Amino acid sequence: MSKQTALTLIRWVVALILIAKCALTLVRTADGEGESFAGAMASALLAFAAGITGLLLIVRDLAPWLSAPIWRFVTGIIFPDDQFDRPPVNYALPRSYREQHRPGDAIEQYLQIIHYHPQELTAYLECIELMIETGDLPGAVALRAKGLKKLRSPEARSQLSGKTASRPDPIHSAPGRPD
Repeated sequence: MSKQTALTLIRWVVALILIAKCALTLVRTADGEGESFAGAMASALLAFAAGITGLLLIVRDLAPWLSAPIWRFVTGIIFPDDQFDRPPVNYALPRSYREQHRPGDAIEQYLQIIHYHPQELTAYLECIELMIETGDLPGAVALRAKGLKKLRSPEARSQLSGKTASRPDPIHSAPGRPD
């Protein structure tokens, strides 16, 4: 048995003894046993002190166990269906950055979309296109390879690899790129 486990066990035993002593003393005091009112009050105060001390010894172990159902209830109301794990897909910010001639910020937003939604073909295509415009051909090639690994749809992989005519291959049709 590890030292931490032994200390936890000792703490629990002492806490349960103190809580039991508290309960028994309070029951005895409530029945009117004792010589005087002052004696009963002193016993009750000592019982409360023992009970609080016992609770303080075990509250560290009980708090996560007691708070977990409450936390699940509250997060279920605030974040139904655990939608807080991934933000929704929104191209407004990176496209706005692009219009404001802030390509670094736009690329960062596209990469964030790709991080949370690796199946978003549009994010790959627009980010690769922007990387090529800014001259980051190694980044564009690396992102294209990542997209080919991550995308599940054969059509999306085909479009990203440049095999469809609906959108030209941005890497192989880059201006100034030798064939």
